[in-house]
Amino acid sequence: MTLPTGIPFPYSVKRHGVSITNCDIEPVNTPGCIQSHGMLLVLHPADLIVTQVSENCARWTGCGAGDVLGQALAQVVGATAAQRIVALVAGGGLDNNPTYALAARLPGMPADAEPLDISVHVADSALIVELEPTGREPLGALSERDYYARVKTTMARLRASPSLATFCQAVADEVRSTTGLDRVMVYRFQADDSGEIVADARGPDMHSWFGLRFPASDIPKPARDIFKRIGVRPLPDARGALCELVPLLDPASGAPLDMTYCALRGASVMYTEYLANMGVAATLTMPILRDGMLWGLIICHHYTPTVMPYHQRVAAEFIGQMASLEIDGAEAREHAQYQARIDMAHHAVIAYAAHRSDVAALMSAPGVSGRPGLLDGIQAGGVALLNCGHWVTLGQTPALPHLQLLAAWVRGQLACDGSRRQLFVTSALGSLYPPASQCADLASGLLVIALPRPPQDDLLFWFRPEQKQVFNWSGNPYETSAEKGPHGTRLTPRRSFELWQEEVRGYALPWKQVEIDAALKLRQWIADMVTSRAGQFDQIGVAQLRSNE
Repeated sequence: MTLPTGIPFPYSVKRHGVSITNCDIEPVNTPGCIQSHGMLLVLHPADLIVTQVSENCARWTGCGAGDVLGQALAQVVGATAAQRIVALVAGGGLDNNPTYALAARLPGMPADAEPLDISVHVADSALIVELEPTGREPLGALSERDYYARVKTTMARLRASPSLATFCQAVADEVRSTTGLDRVMVYRFQADDSGEIVADARGPDMHSWFGLRFPASDIPKPARDIFKRIGVRPLPDARGALCELVPLLDPASGAPLDMTYCALRGASVMYTEYLANMGVAATLTMPILRDGMLWGLIICHHYTPTVMPYHQRVAAEFIGQMASLEIDGAEAREHAQYQARIDMAHHAVIAYAAHRSDVAALMSAPGVSGRPGLLDGIQAGGVALLNCGHWVTLGQTPALPHLQLLAAWVRGQLACDGSRRQLFVTSALGSLYPPASQCADLASGLLVIALPRPPQDDLLFWFRPEQKQVFNWSGNPYETSAEKGPHGTRLTPRRSFELWQEEVRGYALPWKQVEIDAALKLRQWIADMVTSRAGQFDQIGVAQLRSNE
């Protein structure tokens, strides 16, 4: 077993978590520890003999770790629980799939003690049994029997959301209603792995975090990767103690236990300190996946330690899974109205140009709003057409000398890989083509289609002006901190989450996929129009020849 440079082996977050200097290499899936509110057993599925156990096992079994190791499963959890677990193992389907078994008291527990929720799964051929307090008192107003009705209502609300924004807010509202936690946010990842709060459901006395951004380092790569694989991550007491596995490594393989799917998996010290700096005592987190990629997270915060019962976590996890399944539909509904408006404008433009048998007439076609038709479709500040060597412009565009140079550069981009592409798009033109910085107020965003009219190489441009963006960060995203301690200099999480604003220049409003698709569709309509007109000319030519015979 090899760990990244600087990570001790065998690794335990309890022993070594305070000396981590790079969060991007921390082995969060093999922390060697669990959260102390529960207990964990590791067994070989073939003989169901305990090979590893959490060091706090005496709390529930009455026996120390050394006495529990080597025991049969039934001796530790009782005959009834063992029979249920055996049946689940025989049924299969437990690989990386935590499955609820039952609630039961262990033989070493008093008769009036609260039973434990027992769940099982298999990871790397090890059978992992997790035991947690049931905590049956619901956090919110819902009882366990109400969850099915809640799930149906939630699904209906998500599917009826007319936009992505209302969809995300519905997700946050429904998770908060289901769990009763203090704050629930939908956190969307950006292209640079930073994130933004796009929905915030919270208590009446709490200030809104909507629109706040967080740097990529706040959710480092190992954590992002693990969220692609799990459905829910509970942390009921961020300040709670950690309990190591005994022994720390699998006696047979010498490898650390893969705890990716364990609800009890111990959390990074950096993360728990980060939460403490925010005043957060408990968290529950679900991923939102889109096409297998991590689109965002549903992040729940509670400001006091709290029990998170299995049945409530499952309900919250199911909402997260519904969000993953329905997010495409939510965005499609948001785009549908805009797409219909663009299509209507482009249909009118094409009809006008086809009636005049002139591609240049695209620029003089009237729009329904009184503006030129091409400015009624795709949202843009200006449009320019290069047709047979001549320029026609609408709205706000760069001056002719800039357009000439830009057209030559764009042609090079369209042919840069040896093939002739049909489209070029950017929302930061100045970063790719420095001369454009001179006219950033008109042309920071550029969408271009190459029209099907060789050999003139006609081009149609949409321009967007610079949009000065003020990013509201939760604290300075460029702040890093370290401190000296008993284990040497260590990385520490930032302590300030006060609003920190950053102005970004040279960027336009990003082009939406619906706009890019509409531009390519317009290109095809222009191609059809040109082909149809060429066919008409051929028919006229044949008729003239016949008349001269």
